[in-house]
Amino acid sequence: KAEGLQQTSQNVQSQAEHSSPTEEEATASEVESLKFEEGTKLKKKVLVTESSQEVNKHHTEELPVSKSESRAKSPLLSADDGPVAACQPSLVSASSSSEPVSEKIVIPAASHHFCFSIDLRSVCGLEVGFPINCILRYSYPFFGSAAPIMTSPPVEVRKNMEVFLPQSYCAFDFATMPHQLQDTFLRLPLLVELWHKDKTAKDLLLGVARIQLSDVLASEKTRFLGGNGEQCWRQTCNETVSITAAQG
Repeated sequence: KAEGLQQTSQNVQSQAEHSSPTEEEATASEVESLKFEEGTKLKKKVLVTESSQEVNKHHTEELPVSKSESRAKSPLLSADDGPVAACQPSLVSASSSSEPVSEKIVIPAASHHFCFSIDLRSVCGLEVGFPINCILRYSYPFFGSAAPIMTSPPVEVRKNMEVFLPQSYCAFDFATMPHQLQDTFLRLPLLVELWHKDKTAKDLLLGVARIQLSDVLASEKTRFLGGNGEQCWRQTCNETVSITAAQG
């Protein structure tokens, strides 16, 4: 599930805390020329929770911050329960934190607090000629860290099987203005990479799934009370996303 929590705050310290099982320094190269592979899809579930007195659409973008900590727990994609003729990846989160130079964080008065979670639950419908040791990997710097988030450990996936991935949930806490959140989600899709991990050879990039995070903002809102009794809003989105094969 992907959950986003938005809360109006003034002069509040913005932080995106990132915690997950695996963290790597290098992010997989972008795959621009991709070849669509039929029968391979990715299912996702996105949940956004917005905590604030004023309801606005979510949009996150980097704020002018003097000091910030970014906490990445794990993104939110979920697979449907039944088998699907699509590839459904799960992501594992890698924890990381970053602190800018200044001592104070400057957050505009219009900023809200958000919690955005991603749960990539399973991969299915892969058209592969050999068993693969599958991991999913992605990075979304807007959430506060450029460190890649990955599922772990690798799981074996065979042709037309559905496999649920371990450690596929990650949550990100951050503060931003609603219009920045919306603009960023519209411009920048979440790219989820499907990798084959090989102990004797170089890791192989099999394909990439593009997830439109703005779909979460269009989903129905559910009201709930936060830990301090404040009014919050939650939005959830479940999707199956196709994986486009990488050339070569």
